[in-house]
Amino acid sequence: MNKYMKATATITMFVFISASSAAASTDCAVKKQRLQRQIEYAKTYGNHYRVEGLERALMKVNRYCNDSDVVYKCNEKIREKEQKVIERTTELRNARETGDKIKIANKKRKLEQAKAELAEVMSYIGE
Repeated sequence: MNKYMKATATITMFVFISASSAAASTDCAVKKQRLQRQIEYAKTYGNHYRVEGLERALMKVNRYCNDSDVVYKCNEKIREKEQKVIERTTELRNARETGDKIKIANKKRKLEQAKAELAEVMSYIGE
């Protein structure tokens, strides 16, 4: 891997980790808020079985939802997707060295797919 790719990967990881930390810090709060909203709807419509189930779910979120776990999981997913992009970039470079146009096209497509998967993870974290 050349210096440019290492620098790009390092900067990308720093930005993604920062973004995931910010997003994950609200993940548990978002879960709690959604559950509370559903509890209100269930109470409004007199669905006491649903209320009981949602209250149990809220109790579990309060007990087990840990922002540091969420951050770790987000960072792990980002690292996996970044590694895939790096691998696909290497494969594309090797295909270009062979000069096989079909192979190059396939590797480009796979690289774009890996980048799209990374972008999808990042869009989730950014929400």
